[in-house]
Amino acid sequence: MAEPSIMSTFMAPLWWIQAFELALQLRRLEADPYSMSMAAGLSPALTDAELSALLVLMQQAQQQILQGQKWLHLSPDNLQKNLAGHGRTRSFLFLRVLQILRSMQVYPAATQEQFEPVPLFDREERRRDAQGSWKTVFRPAPMAAELLLGYGEPYAELARLLDGKPRVHRLLGRSQPLPLRPSVWLDLVQLEQFVFLQLQKATLWEKSSFRWDSVFGRSFENMFNGLSLPVPREPPENWSPFRQKMRLLTKVGRKLMDHGVLKNPQELDYLAVEQDSDPLLVVWQMNDTELREGEMQAYEQRCARYFREHTMDPVIKKITPIMAPSSGLSTEACLQLWRELDDAERAQPVGYMVIEGNLLLSYTTLFYEWTLRQKATDILRLPGWLAESAAVHELNAPKKSLNDRLQAFARILNDHSTYARDMETLARASLAAPVSWRQREVLEFLASHSLKSHLTRDAAEADESSRRAAPARNLAPPAVAAVAATRKAMPDTDLRRQANEELQKMRDKDPKRYQGLKQLYLDNLELEKKQIILEMKERMQPQAFDDHLKYSLVKYMVENPRSWQIGEGAAL
Repeated sequence: MAEPSIMSTFMAPLWWIQAFELALQLRRLEADPYSMSMAAGLSPALTDAELSALLVLMQQAQQQILQGQKWLHLSPDNLQKNLAGHGRTRSFLFLRVLQILRSMQVYPAATQEQFEPVPLFDREERRRDAQGSWKTVFRPAPMAAELLLGYGEPYAELARLLDGKPRVHRLLGRSQPLPLRPSVWLDLVQLEQFVFLQLQKATLWEKSSFRWDSVFGRSFENMFNGLSLPVPREPPENWSPFRQKMRLLTKVGRKLMDHGVLKNPQELDYLAVEQDSDPLLVVWQMNDTELREGEMQAYEQRCARYFREHTMDPVIKKITPIMAPSSGLSTEACLQLWRELDDAERAQPVGYMVIEGNLLLSYTTLFYEWTLRQKATDILRLPGWLAESAAVHELNAPKKSLNDRLQAFARILNDHSTYARDMETLARASLAAPVSWRQREVLEFLASHSLKSHLTRDAAEADESSRRAAPARNLAPPAVAAVAATRKAMPDTDLRRQANEELQKMRDKDPKRYQGLKQLYLDNLELEKKQIILEMKERMQPQAFDDHLKYSLVKYMVENPRSWQIGEGAAL
């Protein structure tokens, strides 16, 4: 029963919200279209009325995408239906959006970095339907489904990384799409819509500090952040910016109460200003918070199911050859395992977790990845405590069917939030997690399995970034500098191999020297990263912790030969 309710609601992704807010903020500043596009991350530049029209069309697109349709019929009839009571000018702007859909592109807002724009549609056709009427259909471009839905699929992102294509997670941000009731949204205009967005964002994205149920608050100034208010017609002595804002809040509050969005209990007006607080607070009580949260959850689940059922087969074929060698299985045997997991998931869905970039990480696909990586001894080895975790033990639990193991695996991930936290902070917990793509070793490994040179460049940039962030070190004494200069000419691969052998020798035969090297490495880390590693140390067995540090220590040794090449027989 929830699905019709969901799809009768506008689900506004973050990139659309940013573009809409900016259109209103720049409305009275006479900004040129190019500047608006660059600031909003949407081209061509659209007005607030045109963005509202786009939101109506996006609702149609979301419905059809989740039904698995490849071509989308975005009908002007639905726009006309939502335009009752609006003037001709606004109706014209609404309908014009259909004509420019084919040219729309999204990119990171206000970015100074080089980034390839992502088109929403790559083809438009006119076709006759069964009744002989003409209709216009659009084919979503690659990544357009994720942009329109507001969620992404992390393994599809990994496949794009291998192919050197743009990735969508940077455009989706960390905030869920906002549900906006159409009857409410279209009854509001311009600044009223801006205020309504701030109420919805504070209600559904921000934690409430109030003790009452469904009561929320936001600072008065933040409700109007960046807005340029119109100059009233009345004499200057009869108005002030504060009075204008209060009138706007009152007007929006009454409309929202009429629509049943806000409550009006005796002890708290539908929209009130808390005058004793510092800073000044706007306080309100929602009437439908649970309904909105339920809609968001149900919509998220439908998006996760869409990704699993309609996008994964080519992605799995792309990433399996990377992990198959570590599993001891042939590529075909791995793909057969995937087909069995896919059948189990379709029969009884097991869930997902939301990670950085609004990516929906399927438990089934993570089960597949970890199964292939659990025996790895190279860069694919599961890091830290994960290698011995309860979830990993379920991958090959004896006397259990594949379906039972998958269900138990999902229950463990659901019951222990540590897995979700480490998926965002622990590199290599999943190759599909963005945190892993910021580690040079991972990028180098992926580059060795890709024909694209961009991964080698990304790895160099990641290494250069880490070097810039590292604290300055004291200059070495002449003797040390001489050794370092001698070693500098050594090929990097030879130096890495020698460092790896020396590290293993220290661990086996010279614990004191090994501990000294490890302390040097920790002392040179940034405080935040050091705290994370020390926290991991407390949770892990000593052997597992040392195995986890191995790659980082080898990298440190290659970058700092003097830390182990001076007097190799002596303690550090």
